[in-house]
Amino acid sequence: MKTVCPNCHQEYEVSEDYIQKEISCENCSHDFFVNKAKFCSDCGVANPAQCFECYSCHHPFQLLSANNSQNWATRDKKTNDRSKAELSILMRVIASIFRLGCMLAVIKGGAGVFFNIFSMDVSFGTRLGHIIVNVCLVVVYGRLEQILFILTHPDKKAIQTLYAQLALIGSLILSIIGLVYSSIARTGAERFIHLLASFFALFVTYKIFQLWNERCIMDENFTEDDITKKR
Repeated sequence: MKTVCPNCHQEYEVSEDYIQKEISCENCSHDFFVNKAKFCSDCGVANPAQCFECYSCHHPFQLLSANNSQNWATRDKKTNDRSKAELSILMRVIASIFRLGCMLAVIKGGAGVFFNIFSMDVSFGTRLGHIIVNVCLVVVYGRLEQILFILTHPDKKAIQTLYAQLALIGSLILSIIGLVYSSIARTGAERFIHLLASFFALFVTYKIFQLWNERCIMDENFTEDDITKKR
């Protein structure tokens, strides 16, 4: 029986006793579960069982065809079960609201950069300071919005990067700054509302920080299908 590594497309001849057993590719060290290879009807190349199109000629495979329906039905639950990556309903709602807030922050930051570049009413030093702050808003909340998108889509793979870590730490710092500013610069009912909003933003940001790190560990050996990558 022929099987193919889904990461580097290295072909192997193995016994059918290995079906659904995890092996490590000798070529790229990627761990994968053994399934019968799909053979492209157009060019004849062997493809990994989970492919939706031939990696060589990009000829599409018919979903759940007679040749592969049994493979899909008997796939190991470990490779297809993404229930642990799903957020609770409450957390999905909070993440969606926070994601909308991130989008607004990016728009505000971009508008702030544009305004301060062309504004001549204040000194250059003041304008430069405002530009730096607004660029930070765009960079931090732009990446945070992408992180929230991945967290709310279990079919997407979370990959830990330095940019993601810096964005999460930066959002925590901005939330703390907002909390301190609200306690000093605001008074009365306005102060209470801003403090409440700042506490909420700090809590949600910290929770996102935790969820992201857990998801990255969970997705270390997860492979997105080709359709999800394109989307």
